[in-house]
Amino acid sequence: MAAITTNTLPRTAGHGPAALIDRARAAWTRWREAETARAELYALDDRELADLGISRYDIRHMDFSKP
Repeated sequence: MAAITTNTLPRTAGHGPAALIDRARAAWTRWREAETARAELYALDDRELADLGISRYDIRHMDFSKP
């Protein structure tokens, strides 16, 4: 005789407290990487930034999420 369990919910990836913590940690890591990149660019002088074709204003508005 076979037994069927009908009162359990399927586990889905990406839900629950653990997934929330993982997403928050990933977002924080992306933010820290972007801030590190910005700090490195701010450390360059104006001539070096001009060689790269950017200004100090551009640094704050750059999107570092794209590869």
